[in-house]
Amino acid sequence: MKNNRLKGIKGFSFGLAPGFTLIELLTVIAIIGILSSIVVAGLYEPRQKAKEAMAGRNVKELNQAISLFDFDYGRYPGTAGVEENSQENSDTGWNQGDGTLYNDLVPKYLTRLPTDSLITYYYDADEGKARFDYLLSGSSGSGTGTGDEDEGGGDPDPIPSTLTCGEEIKINNSYSAADGPDIHGDKIVYSDFRNGNHDIYLYDLVSQTETQITTNSSNQRLPKIYGNKIVWYDYRDSSFGDIYLYDLTNNTERKISNFEVNYFNLDIFGDKVVYDRNPIPQNVYIFNTVLDEETKITNNVLSVEFSHPIIYENTLVYSKRISSNDYDLYSYDLINETETKLLIPLSQKYLGAIYQDKIVYSDFRNGNADIYMYNLTNQTETQITTNLTDQHSPDIDGNKIVWYDYRYGNADVYLYNLSSQVGIRVTTSLANQLFPKIYNNKIFWFSNGGIFYKVCQDGF
Repeated sequence: MKNNRLKGIKGFSFGLAPGFTLIELLTVIAIIGILSSIVVAGLYEPRQKAKEAMAGRNVKELNQAISLFDFDYGRYPGTAGVEENSQENSDTGWNQGDGTLYNDLVPKYLTRLPTDSLITYYYDADEGKARFDYLLSGSSGSGTGTGDEDEGGGDPDPIPSTLTCGEEIKINNSYSAADGPDIHGDKIVYSDFRNGNHDIYLYDLVSQTETQITTNSSNQRLPKIYGNKIVWYDYRDSSFGDIYLYDLTNNTERKISNFEVNYFNLDIFGDKVVYDRNPIPQNVYIFNTVLDEETKITNNVLSVEFSHPIIYENTLVYSKRISSNDYDLYSYDLINETETKLLIPLSQKYLGAIYQDKIVYSDFRNGNADIYMYNLTNQTETQITTNLTDQHSPDIDGNKIVWYDYRYGNADVYLYNLSSQVGIRVTTSLANQLFPKIYNNKIFWFSNGGIFYKVCQDGF
């Protein structure tokens, strides 16, 4: 008898349905695993880059704060605190409440020290630099974040209000540069002793070529340049020293002084050359190179000195010695022919440079030489440096001031921005770096071995 219990509804039958084999199941699981790893990796990489970019910004801000502290106090912060590779920093970064690094920087220079569970921040007090390491397994990244380059995640955006300088570049191959430099546009002038006497040389930054301007066997010193005109002191005709002018337009040289006296403290702007002349009574003069005409500016008949003239457009500034170590400063309007005494305390001071209505000079009123800036328009004085060492030979272009500074024992070049009140140390060599000049974003100076420069940028 047939068994009909497995019979169902007409048209349907019951039986075993086909399934996946073990190999097929393992293949599906493997594909899912591969896709999952791709998705996780895709999520991890942006997170890592974001962390590294944040760490790069933090380190740049920290190194800026370190530079500001160094500028104010003449030393690096935290010298007795957190050191590079210290155990205190491992795994989770430094502790905000520990070490003199925090005490020195917070809250004056930073609101806090950066911390992160995945980032280790290090600080080397000997070098005055901070850096970071990324701690996630299977990846690594580090950066100094000094602001000189992009490191540590490649943060492409500069932090606002930072000053950074590029690599040091030497412009001449002689190791005997003696005087200078001076700069205008892309042209630098200096004197050099490579041939046994001081000759004047010109270096063109565009063509990167050096041209010897003077070739006689006597000494030529302290050149100045404006546009296509170079002036200097020249001893070929007199032991007193004459003033010579070289015109780069037609490559002609001529003597512009006419008296057997000592000439000092030379400056040039446009067609105007200014200088003072000795013997006492020492007075300030201006020579018009177009008219071939000399004009006496001061009318001193006493045994005092009017000296160190500097010029910008139609404004002349010079000093008057009142006693052996005390000077007053005066400005002279060449259009109105009027002299004005500047509202500055009587002290030993040396004029540096003038740009528009701003004058910079070094002043010994506090016992050491500090850098000051005087605004002719509003008749106000600003003290730029306040540390206890000596700062000398300031120069100014736009809102930037440079000088050389002995706070670390040898002379280094420093840069200060008047707009942001931020300053940095430009050079860190053990040799003396002297007589800096600035034009736009280029800073030049003289050191043992020649004339050097750096290109410095800011975020203002």
